[in-house]
Amino acid sequence: MKLFVCNIIKIDVLIFFVFFNTGSFAHEPLYGHGPDVIFKGGFEPHMMFHFKKYEFENELACGYGVTSKWTLAPELSMLTSGGKSKLDGYVVESNYRFLKIDKTGLSYKASFLTELSMPFENNGEKGLLCALTAGQEALKWYWFSHIGFEKNLTSNLWSEGNQITWGLTVGIRPHKPNYYKPDLVFLLESTGNFHQNYTDEEAKINVGSGNNADIAPTFVFSYRNAAIRGGVQFGVLNSGSASKTGINTKIAIEIHL
Repeated sequence: MKLFVCNIIKIDVLIFFVFFNTGSFAHEPLYGHGPDVIFKGGFEPHMMFHFKKYEFENELACGYGVTSKWTLAPELSMLTSGGKSKLDGYVVESNYRFLKIDKTGLSYKASFLTELSMPFENNGEKGLLCALTAGQEALKWYWFSHIGFEKNLTSNLWSEGNQITWGLTVGIRPHKPNYYKPDLVFLLESTGNFHQNYTDEEAKINVGSGNNADIAPTFVFSYRNAAIRGGVQFGVLNSGSASKTGINTKIAIEIHL
């Protein structure tokens, strides 16, 4: 399986740089959400590799700046498990930045984000996330936060299987930035959710509510309009029916065009 996954990564990276090797880069959470949008008419090709204990997920996406404040980004994911790969589902994300305050050396932003998740399999989970995000980007210090409500579209009941999600991130750039030189920012992300009780249709049992919280040290290494982001996430708290998040790793390659 490791050789199979490595071959997938090599092919994806080659395709990515052949077609998208062409502004400054924003630094946002890898596991959470932020208020950054793309300039009008701009594109942001994005490729993510997500390594879990028994699974590997490959995500391809491309954001488009509909206006200077609104970005749309369709995403397609492929799941590899047990040496077999399949198209897992697609996501359509919309991020509208309604606030931007620029001052000398820093910028405050806030946005309204929606994310529609749809599986290709009939028994997969469908969801719609609506969230408020905010953040500050400065020459040295960063912070980002989000709070959202995710509606479970699989259930016919309004009060079943929904989630409240949250995230808080702080970051630091340990050196003076220079657009013509590589840039490195370190982030510490915390994310979590509270989910309502729901019915497991396969097991025919009712699953109670619960919550969990995770921590993820991440980084953003960028040069002009391209960036590599990466990090490791692990669970720190869980209660009720929620299980603790297992250790997982994400690596992302992004370009602003």
